[in-house]
Amino acid sequence: MMAVKILFLLSILLTGVFSLRRTEVHIKAGEMVALWCPHQKGSYGAKLIWTSHTAQELDLSSNMSADELNRMGLLVHGRNLVILSASVNHQGNYLCSQGNVSSQFMLTVYSGQSGEDEDWNTYSATCFTQESCTLHCPDVNIPDVNTPNMTSNDIIWHKRGESLPQDRYFSSVTENDHGVYTCTRSYLYHQLIYNITFKVVLVVRPNIISGQSVLLSPHMDDVFHVALDSTVVIECTAVIYSDFDEVFWLSGTSFLERNNNLPVFYNYTRESNAEGMKMTASLVFKKVTKEDLRKSYTCKLDSDDQPSSFVRITLAQKDGKSHDAFLMYYKSNAGLNDMERETLGSVLEESFGYNLCSYDRNVSPGNAVAEAVLYCIEQSQSVVLVPTSSDPGLEAGLLKDISASLVERQNHLVFIKFKSNQVSRSGSVPEALQILSEAGHRVTWKGKHSMTPSSLFWKQLRYHLPAPQNARKNAFTSANYP
Repeated sequence: MMAVKILFLLSILLTGVFSLRRTEVHIKAGEMVALWCPHQKGSYGAKLIWTSHTAQELDLSSNMSADELNRMGLLVHGRNLVILSASVNHQGNYLCSQGNVSSQFMLTVYSGQSGEDEDWNTYSATCFTQESCTLHCPDVNIPDVNTPNMTSNDIIWHKRGESLPQDRYFSSVTENDHGVYTCTRSYLYHQLIYNITFKVVLVVRPNIISGQSVLLSPHMDDVFHVALDSTVVIECTAVIYSDFDEVFWLSGTSFLERNNNLPVFYNYTRESNAEGMKMTASLVFKKVTKEDLRKSYTCKLDSDDQPSSFVRITLAQKDGKSHDAFLMYYKSNAGLNDMERETLGSVLEESFGYNLCSYDRNVSPGNAVAEAVLYCIEQSQSVVLVPTSSDPGLEAGLLKDISASLVERQNHLVFIKFKSNQVSRSGSVPEALQILSEAGHRVTWKGKHSMTPSSLFWKQLRYHLPAPQNARKNAFTSANYP
């Protein structure tokens, strides 16, 4: 990386560039991204030159043909440099120079490992209850509409945790509309579909009348998934306008006390903010019991100047499985290629909210492969068997052991078939997996026709998979209490 930076600085000195703009761009592996070189004073009339300072040092504006660029997954049109399907090899610095001015793009490509891309392509929107509202899909880092041989398709919206496409227009916003939405822009280029996905976090705020106290969170009938014997804190927040207003918790119909010697209690804090006075009442479970799961809990706002308001919530025990599904790849003569394989995982996670365990990410170097894979099977609600044209690293003997384990544990199985014009030769599917395929549900992958999240493939696959456990993020935190 240091060598790349040195070469990048040398290129600036050699080209005589004295004006430099820097832009950070973040993208997930497998997604499309377009870098647009802006016009700057003093650059008109000069030749536009793109230079790549990544794993490969390239002058993208030399005598490279369009076919050569396409083989590298790149496209140059006008002032756009388009990366059709980003990978870690594309990560690094890009420089567009025109005359004595230039713009630098520092591209970060996330591999999709859990937790590392929470803020990737994430934007926020705010709507108010009982008002109409329209979500807008961001239009940053997308290709020029006039790019040759490229067609832009309709934007598809989904809400995390829900399977059906979502309308971006709300005629009257309710509290249930809050959550994380994804909008996917898809582009057809040389008979292949490429996607750009954005996350839009919708915050729904009450349509507050000036001077009126109101509860902000949680929401009515929220369910908080907790582990038995764990310490859990659930916060209830409100904006209040009187020192006599109060927020408190009830268990069933009984008032809870502010006594931290009790197994279940609450405490509160007040702080001033731009909207008024914010009050937070924290419901504390020192050690969650089965009895706690059988009760309902109510956060109530009492005010002298207006009717009281409340929200009721319940607890539910967490599932013992930490992953929704395990994608288990095996070598097949007719199977998904690397890009299709990446699409399968990214759509399940980003568009539909599944928490996946995959061989690529969850088997650490140096660990026993068999033990790691069996651990993933144990920790997943479902196992999806995926044929792949590239070698996933699972040997035939290991596959036999794993298939026996799947039968023994009676895992929920989904078997992906690959539809191809090529006639599969005998033995293309290991015998052990042929037996499993008869026991599980079958879904057919049809190449480019299955790439978009709205295709029949995804509807069938999600029908056979259990709903994601974390379809709705819980708004509680854990803490240590005496």
